[in-house]
Amino acid sequence: MSPAATALYNVIGAPERREPPGFRFSGNFAQMTWENLYGDLGAGWFLNRFLYLFGPEVGQLNKLLETWSFLLPPVDERIVIGRNAYGALLLMENQSAQGTVAPVRLLDPLDVRYWGDEHLVFTNAIGHWLPRNKIVHLLDRTVYDQWFEKTGTHLGEDEILAIKTPLTLGGTMTPDNFQVENIFDYYKTTGAIYAKTREK
Repeated sequence: MSPAATALYNVIGAPERREPPGFRFSGNFAQMTWENLYGDLGAGWFLNRFLYLFGPEVGQLNKLLETWSFLLPPVDERIVIGRNAYGALLLMENQSAQGTVAPVRLLDPLDVRYWGDEHLVFTNAIGHWLPRNKIVHLLDRTVYDQWFEKTGTHLGEDEILAIKTPLTLGGTMTPDNFQVENIFDYYKTTGAIYAKTREK
């Protein structure tokens, strides 16, 4: 197992069920690098179904980007490569041109923001940023673990623990500020509201 894959595996473990990869890189070297990482890590649900990475479901989530386009700066390409139980989307930009050093960003409903860092790219997201929990909120299981302990059940494939009042508007990371919603309905409804708010 590569050092990058080992670092992430030590934090998130193996997927609940190993799924096929949900995306490809266009360049041969980039695709080979990705295939090696995938071979070590797999794809699917991790951390008691809190985190979904790299599997086929990510392709379905790309349609969410249009509903929150008011937050997204223009780029040539942008795809979802993962999500967590709160509906935060881990994205990769311009992968055809930049391969495995393509920028990785977070579309975060908790703060209603698009977040990134100039040093955050695909390969070091796996080997550094994710293992060290440096991607804001992405691995914060506090509310999810409390919800799971109370309900003893997992969310449905298209369900999230949706924040009611975002943290930037005074909301808190407490179970009473979250409710189960369909991720597609949530993004559509809140996107329309937040976009109008930003226009004022």
